[in-house]
Amino acid sequence: MAEMFKRLKPTGRPAMVTEGGVVLLLDTSGSMITDDGKGRRIDLLREAVGMIEGLRQLMTIAFGMGAKVLEYGMEIPDPYGSTPMHLAFKLATTKGKTKAVLITDGEPDSDMLALDAAKGFVVDIVYIGPEPMPEFLNKLAQQCSGTVQIGKLSDPKLLAHKVTALLGHTKDEAIICT
Repeated sequence: MAEMFKRLKPTGRPAMVTEGGVVLLLDTSGSMITDDGKGRRIDLLREAVGMIEGLRQLMTIAFGMGAKVLEYGMEIPDPYGSTPMHLAFKLATTKGKTKAVLITDGEPDSDMLALDAAKGFVVDIVYIGPEPMPEFLNKLAQQCSGTVQIGKLSDPKLLAHKVTALLGHTKDEAIICT
């Protein structure tokens, strides 16, 4: 069973975020088991997440079968379930977070619930699924004064660099969605 998971690992560099800052939201829904030719999406995501600067100080929430805070050293769960994005935002809210970097390969279970739960957040999104990208992600980014980008799982190092940059971007720009 252990080989089905990859632990969150530090990069040895200082954190770019502080407590009370940004939360990383990871889609671990059933579609993340898909192999797009370079490996399963979840395995490539795990590799990229392991390279994110400042990971030890970063709150990370996985959502698939519910939503769960992944404390440093915990395993990123295998893909399962639907995409309860709203539960990830609700959990982040209970932890005092208002800024998020969301990595997802699809649409939420409910657009309405996700948009409602994201109120009060600044959200930057990295879409890692097949093209075309769901229009919902543009709506979410627009509502929350964030950005949406296409990320390539085929290059986990580049994806980690992009997410690290967004974490710095989100930390400095505190425009709250209404």
